[in-house]
Amino acid sequence: MSQENIEIVKHFFEAVAGEDWVAAEGLFDPECQIDDFDMPDANGYQGHQGFFDWIAQWDEAWEDWGMKDLDIRPLAGERVIALFTVTARGRSSGVELSRRDSMIYGLHGGKIRQLEYYNEQQRGLALEAAGLSE
Repeated sequence: MSQENIEIVKHFFEAVAGEDWVAAEGLFDPECQIDDFDMPDANGYQGHQGFFDWIAQWDEAWEDWGMKDLDIRPLAGERVIALFTVTARGRSSGVELSRRDSMIYGLHGGKIRQLEYYNEQQRGLALEAAGLSE
């Protein structure tokens, strides 16, 4: 099951990189929960519409952005952690960033049921939540 879950998360990254939002949405359970700890004012997002709201809020801040250096690892149960480098350029400021972020996925029945997004400063929290260490 862990390899299947890794493949689902890999397909999610591919869909996002290709801006194939229909494919990305199809990987989520209709009752999914997304918690983005990088956006302090976000209250969490639920369901497919929540996925689109999450992407729209992220996209508002950045003129362009991408993810690279993807490292996906299985965790206990039906969980997976993705470690990656996000690059972005601010829409208004033009400021460029490159940082090592993390996402923890909870999967069920071949769909992403939960996603937690952690920025580079929260990497320790992500690893702790995943039961890993540096």
